[in-house]
Amino acid sequence: MAEDSLQDILRRAVQSRPADVAAVLLTCKRFRAALLRWATAVRLDHNKHVATFGHCAGLRLLQISPGCTLWPLELRVAAPCRILALTIDCKVALAPCELAHVRFCVSLRRLEVSGCAAVDAAFLASVRALTNLQQLNVRDCRHLTDGALTALRECATVRDLDLGGCRQIGDAGLAHIGCATALQGLSLESCHRVSDVGLGHLTGLSLLRRLALSACEQVSDAGLAHLSRLTALRHLDLFHCTRIGDAGIQQLSGLSELERLSLGWCRKVSDAGLNHLTALSSLRHLSLRFCNDISDRGMAHLTALVHLDSLDISRCAQISDQGLTYLTGKGWRASKGRGSTVLRVACAEGTHPHHPSNHNSWPRTLNPHLLTLTGLTKLEKLDLRCCRQVSDHGLTHLATLTALERLSLAECPQISPLGLTQLAALPLLAPLSLPCCRQVCGSPEGWRRTRMFYL
Repeated sequence: MAEDSLQDILRRAVQSRPADVAAVLLTCKRFRAALLRWATAVRLDHNKHVATFGHCAGLRLLQISPGCTLWPLELRVAAPCRILALTIDCKVALAPCELAHVRFCVSLRRLEVSGCAAVDAAFLASVRALTNLQQLNVRDCRHLTDGALTALRECATVRDLDLGGCRQIGDAGLAHIGCATALQGLSLESCHRVSDVGLGHLTGLSLLRRLALSACEQVSDAGLAHLSRLTALRHLDLFHCTRIGDAGIQQLSGLSELERLSLGWCRKVSDAGLNHLTALSSLRHLSLRFCNDISDRGMAHLTALVHLDSLDISRCAQISDQGLTYLTGKGWRASKGRGSTVLRVACAEGTHPHHPSNHNSWPRTLNPHLLTLTGLTKLEKLDLRCCRQVSDHGLTHLATLTALERLSLAECPQISPLGLTQLAALPLLAPLSLPCCRQVCGSPEGWRRTRMFYL
C-alpha cells in the first residue's frame, strides 16, 4: 500500500481524538493552514488553549466551515497573530461582539465572512483597522445596508470587494463604494436595488478590472453608458440583466481591454447587438446562452473575435449548422462591390432561411472588422447545449477548430454517432458527455441517459 500522506495521517488523528486539535496546532510551529470543516467534536478549553491561534507563529490560513462548533475567539491575542487569510462560513453562529475580534488579525490580507448574520455596520467599521486587507468577501450578508458601506471609504487597501446577494444594498451604497478608488474587482450579483443611477457612482473607479452585475435587473442600456468610462475593465458579467439590449451593447464597444463578457439571458440582445462586439479585439470568453434573438447571422460577426477561446451559445434556438460554418471562417466570402465590401452567405440558394435570396437586407455592408476573417482558430471551449437545429453536418465544420478541448452537445437531438466521428481529428478534445441525445443513446427508452463518447 502506498505510504499515507501527512495530510491523511492528521485527518485520522483529528477524527479519533478531536480534543487534541489545539495541541497539534500548538506543537507544529510550521503549521501553515487549518481547514476545520465539519469538525463538530472539536472543543477548546479556554483556560488551557486560549492563545492557541496566537501562538501558532506559522499559521497563515484559517478556515471554519459548516458544522464546526469552534470559532476564532483565540484571535483576541493580538500581537503574535499573523494569519493572512481567514474564512468563516455562514453556518458558524457568531455574535457581533465575537466577530469584532477579527480586528486583531492585523496581518490579514483576505477575509471571507459570506452569509454571516453578525456582519453589520459595526463590523465594517472594525475592518478599517486591517491596514493590509486586500480582499473582503461579505457575500449574502443580508443585514448590510447602504449606510454600513460608509466605512469602505477609508479602506484604501481593499482591491477586491464581494457584495453579491446583499439585497439591501442599493444606489446610495454605491456612492460610498465609488470612493474606494483602489478597487480592482467588485461583485454586485443579485443586488436587486442597484440601478443605472448607482452605476453612475462607479465611474471614478479607474482601476476597476472585474465587475459582476448578474441578476441586477434594474440595470438597463442607460447604465452601460456609465460603464463605458471604465476603460480598464477586463471582466464584465451582465448575466440575467434582462433590460439590456442592442443599444447597451453598443456602449461597451469602447472597452478595448475587455477579455470576458457574459450576456447570458439578456434576451433583448440580437444579431444587431453582436455587430458592436467586433471592436472588442481582446475578447477571449463570451457567453450568449439563452439569447433567443441571436441567429446564424449573428455568428458571422463573432468571427472577428480572433482571440476568442471560449464561447457559450447554449439554448440559442435559432442557431443552426450554418452558424457553425461562420465560426470556422468558411460560411462567408467577401467580395468587392461598387465602392463597398459586401458579405455573402456561402450556401446553396434556398437551403437556409437566412440565405440572401430570402432577405431583402442581404447582401449588406460588411463591418470593417470582418474584412480579415479567418475563423476562431483559438477556440478551446464551445457550448452548444440545446441548439436543436445543429446536426451532423454542422459538426463537420467544427473539425477544423484544432484547439478545441471542450465541447458540449447535450440535448442536440439531431446529433448521431456518425456525426461525432467527424470530431476524431481534434487532438485535444476531451470525451463528450451527451445527455438527452436520442440518436446517440440508441434507444427510445434510454435517450435520457448520459453517455460518454470517447473519440
